[in-house]
Amino acid sequence: MALPSPQIALRGSEGVWMFRGPPETTDNFNFSRDGSPHCKVISYSSDGTHFAWCNGRSVLVIRLPDYQLIMQLDRPRTSGLCFSPKSTMLATWEPYFVSKDQTAGTPNMHIWDLRTGQCMKSWMHKRHDNWKLQWTDDEKVAAYCAASEIQFFEDSNFEEVKQRLHLQRVTGCTLSPGNSPPNVAVYVPGVKGAPAFVRLYKYPRLGGPGAAVSNKSFYKADSAHILWNKRGSAALVVTSLDVDTTGGSYYGEQMLHFLDISGETSNVTLPKKGPVYSVEWSPNSKEFCVVYGCILAFKQ
Repeated sequence: MALPSPQIALRGSEGVWMFRGPPETTDNFNFSRDGSPHCKVISYSSDGTHFAWCNGRSVLVIRLPDYQLIMQLDRPRTSGLCFSPKSTMLATWEPYFVSKDQTAGTPNMHIWDLRTGQCMKSWMHKRHDNWKLQWTDDEKVAAYCAASEIQFFEDSNFEEVKQRLHLQRVTGCTLSPGNSPPNVAVYVPGVKGAPAFVRLYKYPRLGGPGAAVSNKSFYKADSAHILWNKRGSAALVVTSLDVDTTGGSYYGEQMLHFLDISGETSNVTLPKKGPVYSVEWSPNSKEFCVVYGCILAFKQ
């Protein structure tokens, strides 16, 4: 029995369209091409059962594989889409702005119930790099990165904050893969000579002395990308400095760090200097692969 062909969606100046393949590439005529030249964002759900896009007039969501339109939202400025793991909710984000009538701004981030089409929660969230909610795979716990704290919600009830993790200047949060309760990784950038750091927690124990099960501090970090292994027992952190002060690379400067939930931390020393292009965990959660180096990349 032949394996089913993958379905691929494309976005460009000619709108949004789909095709099937490989090995044979053919147009997918089950999807009606959206010819709007203002399509800003497209997204599949993680299980492939839903597809959403914004065409500059509205946000549209279809169910797959029957391509049935299940929701249409009057949110023409939407430029961010994120499905929940079980495809029961859709998060949307649009650029924050103020006007003469709304000097304090209006909510620009929303959570929608895909079954009812109703808005479940709205926030004002200015940053585009950390707006996406984090969910556990069973959707029992959701985490939202607010100003100077991470807010946690349970059982899709966004009207009640169940837990808070207070950290000044926190800009990133990543939940470990799997069902609840999750492990939580947070990133706080450095300031005024103080180092940046990543800490690991075991939900719901987030506050008080010793709540963090692991802590790694580092300098030379304008941003950090956190990657959990499949088991949620350890995380890799790729830190990036926008400008390489040595002048060795126009990619900036990257470093790689390791933390696990037992408290072990370390710098990952690579044999060659140069940018870190990609990092991936092995499915067994015991090994990882790094692509790095100047000009000719090395793989280890």
